[in-house]
Amino acid sequence: MESQLVSVIVLVYNTERYLKRCVDSIVNQTYKNLEIILLDDGSTDGSPDICDDYKKKDERIVVIHQKNAGLPEARNVGLNLARGEFVAFVDCDDLIRDIYIEKLVKAALKYRASIVQGRAYAFKNYHKIKSELMYNSFTNKIFVLSGKEMCHKLLYDKNANDYDCAHSKLYRREVFQGLRFPKGRLMGEDTAMAYLLFWNAETVVVIDEALYLYQSKRKDSITHAYKPQNDLDRPLSTRERMLFFKKEEKSELFYQSMYLHCNALMVAGYRLSKCGADYRDVVRSYRKELKGLLKDIVRADLTLKKKILVFLGSLSPSLWYRLWEKKNQFRKKKVWKEREK
Repeated sequence: MESQLVSVIVLVYNTERYLKRCVDSIVNQTYKNLEIILLDDGSTDGSPDICDDYKKKDERIVVIHQKNAGLPEARNVGLNLARGEFVAFVDCDDLIRDIYIEKLVKAALKYRASIVQGRAYAFKNYHKIKSELMYNSFTNKIFVLSGKEMCHKLLYDKNANDYDCAHSKLYRREVFQGLRFPKGRLMGEDTAMAYLLFWNAETVVVIDEALYLYQSKRKDSITHAYKPQNDLDRPLSTRERMLFFKKEEKSELFYQSMYLHCNALMVAGYRLSKCGADYRDVVRSYRKELKGLLKDIVRADLTLKKKILVFLGSLSPSLWYRLWEKKNQFRKKKVWKEREK
């Protein structure tokens, strides 16, 4: 089985505190035929030295130092360098279980899958991961789907956040043919790629098992650092996705992606409205676009609840946003309560 080379791409940027545990988790995989690409994207802390130290210890490691180009462009550099039949992405502040690559490769070969999706697990305490994993709520079942079916799950499933991310997956390198992450986006670059990769995939396997691990509620994580640019970028990706399914004449996927794009416009518009006069024109353009979509929302094959929520957001963005936040908070609390049972 280990005749297949797997390229593991790790974008490194100012995470010296977490980088060693990340690289250790990759180096110590039960699957040994790896090319480990540590791509230092202009780090200003001790991360570059840590990368170089690991390169001296393990001949499978390739280290690239470059000027800061941002996450999407750095990932593209990694993809262009990758020699493996399979490719996986690991964020430099996350880690993977020792069976991660072996399990995903086995599934890819057994089912001839283009993409194998594991599940990401948010742990609370790094030193208690093993005990936390004993009580996770995943089923450990394996699901085999077509790429088109996976696009449906991406838009409708409660686990859509997992499916939308570049990490926690193993890809055959060929699915990236003609595709690269959109340059210059701080947020939404995964959203811009996930549906295209699934659409290109003939077979996708989902393993409902906690294999990819990230620390929850980390204040220094890039996902917790709000920047107005995030809300300029994400609607670009959701708009592109909506227009893609419209072009493909997939009405169900188009309607749902339009609803999700409306959500992205409402979230981004409300948050940018609190960021000062510099974003006033952008907020107006989002509200104008939202109102322009209302007629399509009325005609769309969507639930009445979804239609009402979009109309509420167009009439009272602040009320809609408060409801949206409460819903997300409730969902997160529910997940943690299930894990603590």
